[in-house]
Amino acid sequence: MGDNLGLLEIVGRSQIGRLRYGPPALAEDEIAAQSLEELLTYKGTKDLFADLLQRYARHSGISGMQPKVLLRANETAPGRITHRGATHVVKTFDPREHPELAANEFFCMQAARHAGIPIPAVELSNNRRLLIIERFDLRSDGTYLGCEDFCVLNGVRPHGRYDGSYELLARRIGQFVSPQQQRAALEQLFLMLALCCAIENGDAHLKNFAVVYEHATAMASLAPAYDMVSTTPYVPRDVLALSLAGSKEFPNRRRLVAFGRQSCGLSGVKVAELLDRVDRGVRKASAQIRRYIKRRPDFRRAGEHLLGTFERGLLRLNSE
Repeated sequence: MGDNLGLLEIVGRSQIGRLRYGPPALAEDEIAAQSLEELLTYKGTKDLFADLLQRYARHSGISGMQPKVLLRANETAPGRITHRGATHVVKTFDPREHPELAANEFFCMQAARHAGIPIPAVELSNNRRLLIIERFDLRSDGTYLGCEDFCVLNGVRPHGRYDGSYELLARRIGQFVSPQQQRAALEQLFLMLALCCAIENGDAHLKNFAVVYEHATAMASLAPAYDMVSTTPYVPRDVLALSLAGSKEFPNRRRLVAFGRQSCGLSGVKVAELLDRVDRGVRKASAQIRRYIKRRPDFRRAGEHLLGTFERGLLRLNSE
């Protein structure tokens, strides 16, 4: 079968979230285990990701700009049972189009972590070719949370992921996140957008925000940040993925404050506190980059470019 349903039958048994697609009588595959330590420390010349793709492509119903696979780690975390399904996402990149993209995303995710934005565990391989991210939808008992991205919640197909606004995202949080979780979700949305402006991430589209939930009647909350990258090193004139106050230009502090107060319902004091957290988070990630450059001089050119992007973003973030 060569149509879309045929493709869905191949990859539909392994998705982000708990939904599975396949013949009714077909049980979920047990995915062969892979050592993460081997991926992180690999020194050979063989294209390791090509081997992963060959082994795990049919288990990897996951989309996006970067080549990626879902795999099962054979290192079981303390307190967790042995999993049969995928536990991690492994991303790579085309060095001709997006040089050092794995390191770029790693340090952007560190900026998110330092700013207090929830993120899954993320590791960068020693050769900087692979980024390994623990699945944020994985529960300790080996099952998965429900997960719906905001393309789904907006009723649009993936090609419409750049349509809409961050104000619409805030309204959708009011509709789809449980009342007990809405304040935290709106604060997180504000933090994520402010960070995207500080690191110049023009790819924070509808599919890069999601809600997670235990079951259909359980509380729904905003998913952790799972895709943070600086895009202007590759697209120098890039802009926001969605509009903010009718514009896709990266905003200054005044526009962000207005969004926080008007769309997220945050006080002026809270907005200032969250912007300060983003500022500190990006500066801590910048310090990490400088330390990394000292250990790995071959990263100097890309690292200094990323540092310059962060400096420009912070200058805008702190400008009225």
